[in-house]
Amino acid sequence: MIPPDAIPNTPILCSGVLPSRIRAKQILSSLVGFLIGVGAGLPLIALDTAAVDRMNGQTLLVSWISVSFLAIVLHELGHLTAGWAVGFHFSSIQIGPLSLRIQYGVLRVRFVSGQGALGYAGMHVNRVLRLRRRLLIYVAGGPTANLLSAVVMILMLNNAFSVLRPTWVAVFAVQFAYISVAFAVLSLWPFWSSSRSDGARIAMLFRSRTRARRWLSIVAVRYLQNSGTRPRQWKSTWLKSATLPDDRRFDAFLGNWISYISANDRKDANVAGHHLEKCLELASTLPNSTRDTLAQESAVFAAWFLKDAPLSEKWHGQLRKPKQLNRLLQIRVQIAMLCARGNFDAAVSTWQEGAKFIDQATSGASRDRLRESFAEWREEIETRKNRQSEPSAQPIVTAKQTETELAQENELA
Repeated sequence: MIPPDAIPNTPILCSGVLPSRIRAKQILSSLVGFLIGVGAGLPLIALDTAAVDRMNGQTLLVSWISVSFLAIVLHELGHLTAGWAVGFHFSSIQIGPLSLRIQYGVLRVRFVSGQGALGYAGMHVNRVLRLRRRLLIYVAGGPTANLLSAVVMILMLNNAFSVLRPTWVAVFAVQFAYISVAFAVLSLWPFWSSSRSDGARIAMLFRSRTRARRWLSIVAVRYLQNSGTRPRQWKSTWLKSATLPDDRRFDAFLGNWISYISANDRKDANVAGHHLEKCLELASTLPNSTRDTLAQESAVFAAWFLKDAPLSEKWHGQLRKPKQLNRLLQIRVQIAMLCARGNFDAAVSTWQEGAKFIDQATSGASRDRLRESFAEWREEIETRKNRQSEPSAQPIVTAKQTETELAQENELA
């Protein structure tokens, strides 16, 4: 076992305790942004209130929920449409808890909680040329879709369908226009401390050179990952820019996460431990699903790098919803923990279960990469098993592409 103090400056990692989540500041920021959006949309109520009196409260509530859902869908479709226009490729879309995501080359549907956002659209870039301009168009696509749809709805109601003004259709139209404008203003207001709102992204691209470079570097590294480049070969200059500045924004977590993945694949335990510790320092600001991923990765690091089974089990105990992690990730942490206990025969048996899962539940290039890296992992397990009987041998500090790829492809955004 590698002593914990052999990995410098990792008090959280060696403690086995995930920092508590801080909610107060996020709730206050969201409330301020919502009130701004409501204030911006109030004038639209005056378009037609007569029809509201003809609707009961239940019908009005159903209509409000329906138009809210429609406005969110149009917002995320606006992002996707703008992204497609500049050559991006679909990765995921989430509306409320419902998520559609391409994972291991297969489109999967699942329910996700605790993301802290009404909707999310994810896309992969196809090249890094003129990346700043293309990202700006992609980000602006969401609020633009809301504003345009609100204008179109009101114009249609006042002109083409003016005869419907005294009916419930007018209430639906007014609600839709009101909520669409509110969502547009809400998303454009740069109030989130994590800089993940559309407005914060746009302001960052124009006003903060270092933070903009960090985000561009993160997107560029993901381009390398999606193009099949192994993490150990990711550009060092992009990785360095992805971790600067060292603040408490969500991009700082992403930058250190991809740097951890790269160092992991390079078999550099010290650098990997440093970046994993940085991620743990930001755990209090992360959604629950990401916190579970981080706790699981800490369990794997403790088991595979430190060979510390008790510490690994302590980290695994921090998972709030371990069964919601996809099956391959569960298999991965089981293998690492079995190796830490010296139970290599069981680790090989679990590895075979993972290999079968790859054959059945993945496709395309993702399947080929996972097969290759999983085969490499099997060799490392066998090497550790053979050296178990050599008390004088130095502990092996290795990593595998399987670890890095699976950690990268889990639901972080």
